[in-house]
Amino acid sequence: MHYKQRYQAAVKLISQGKLSLSDVFATTYSNDTNRIYRWGYLAVRFMLEKHPQDVESLLALSRTGQFDQWAQSVKLLGERYNTEFSAWLDTLQRDNPDNPDNPDNPDNPDNPEQPNPEPNAVTQLAANSSLTLTGKAYSEHLFYVDVPEYSREFHVQISGEGDADLYMSYQQVAHYYDYQVTEFTYGSNEQITFKPEQNGYIKPGRYYLSVTGRADYSAVILNTHLVTEQPNEQPTIKDDLAPVLLEAGNSQSLTVHRQRYVAIYVPKGVSEVQVWLTASEQNRGNVDLFAAKAYWPTREQFEHASTGAGSHEYLRIPVTQEGYVHFSLNAQQLGDTVEMVAYFD
Repeated sequence: MHYKQRYQAAVKLISQGKLSLSDVFATTYSNDTNRIYRWGYLAVRFMLEKHPQDVESLLALSRTGQFDQWAQSVKLLGERYNTEFSAWLDTLQRDNPDNPDNPDNPDNPDNPEQPNPEPNAVTQLAANSSLTLTGKAYSEHLFYVDVPEYSREFHVQISGEGDADLYMSYQQVAHYYDYQVTEFTYGSNEQITFKPEQNGYIKPGRYYLSVTGRADYSAVILNTHLVTEQPNEQPTIKDDLAPVLLEAGNSQSLTVHRQRYVAIYVPKGVSEVQVWLTASEQNRGNVDLFAAKAYWPTREQFEHASTGAGSHEYLRIPVTQEGYVHFSLNAQQLGDTVEMVAYFD
């Protein structure tokens, strides 16, 4: 939008009593909304229109963390330009389209057909797309880009003739007077790059951007670059839940992801069954062993259990009659490949 014809809420405040530039520069977030945002807009606009070199110097101090020097410079600039700021406000108020004495006022009978301009809409910008923009000084183009999860790279760039600047914010509309990130300099060649967070991905969400003319500009190309990758999804590996019949004295190799079932038939005359579970050489998981004579045991219901650390387990199960002993091999987290062997006494 064209700021000589927009943000009338700020311009209208001038008639209610002017603030000095020093007062505006001394504003904190404990002040009211008008002073923080609308007078802040007027001060930023004044500095960008009249003293862009001073703005550049302030940005250089803030980027290098010289905040004490920045605060001192702002104080001196306010004192230096107080008179000029006051005169500029008078000019701005006189040129305000809502001023009944302004011939450009739509309510002025000498200009009955001029409509009130509508505010600029915020337009969605597709990732990895480009757009050519042209604008006047203080005109603004507003966009947003949606960044999905698992994005590795994200930057926005402008390049072209004239003097356009790029401003961006996360999850809120960006303007040149209200933004979170900028890398503006003279000319129209700027780039804002967002770094990944600790998990290696760009923070997902909606990123707003403003391309604003500090002076007239033409054929400025706006580019967005986004690299998104889906995480590798491991195929779901299922256990074979069919019971394995174990024979006494014969070792059986079993791969357990979560759950396996084993049974052994105990003949008449056996008084005890001893069972060993031995982890694979890697011993990277933790498989527990549960047993019951009359039913298939679970981690919650069993007659005998061995739940030591790792996958080395041992059970001694007394028996009084022939029949099957049932075993459940269970891994709560990481499974393992184990050797299972049983002996009778």
